[in-house]
Amino acid sequence: MTKFLKAATLGTALAVAGGCAAVGVGVPGGGDSVNTDLFKDEKDFLTRMDKLKSVTGTDKVVTKTEVLNILGVKAKKLRNMDRSEIRGALEGTGPNAMPLVKSTLTADVLKCLQGSSFQYADDNGKYAFNNPIRWQKETKGFNYNVQMIFNTCSGKEPVVDTVLDSGGPTYSKRKKTVFDLINSDSFSLPGM
Repeated sequence: MTKFLKAATLGTALAVAGGCAAVGVGVPGGGDSVNTDLFKDEKDFLTRMDKLKSVTGTDKVVTKTEVLNILGVKAKKLRNMDRSEIRGALEGTGPNAMPLVKSTLTADVLKCLQGSSFQYADDNGKYAFNNPIRWQKETKGFNYNVQMIFNTCSGKEPVVDTVLDSGGPTYSKRKKTVFDLINSDSFSLPGM
């Protein structure tokens, strides 16, 4: 019965795919979204990051509260970084890999540092049928990682020490055929 059900489902899917391929219809599906509620869109995020970089790139002391106000992000949305992540971010071994300090981070210096980070990503996926037996999944979007290091020993409130960001636009295209489904253990399209 299972083979019959799989064959019937596959037959129906092929009929639908054939119809969609004939008229060139794409079907929305699957995508990764992280913290999309933080900003209106990618342009809003980039504008806020540019403003933050222009403020933190001066001799002006910028507090953690001011940083969060510029970004428009609540502190509870941030992930606290551990000491190894802070060290990695500053020494260039972390995900943003931008060496700023040459292994001069002593235990005393690290005690004064506090790190916060967040990811902002949105990849919109779309399935398209090239013909009844071949389809592809195309995703377009963006993926950014932001790490902020604050100095907590400089006064009452933590002040920004370093802001690192990485990422940018993303694009991927993956193709499959009906034969890939027949030979697989699971009958699913998500993630392809």
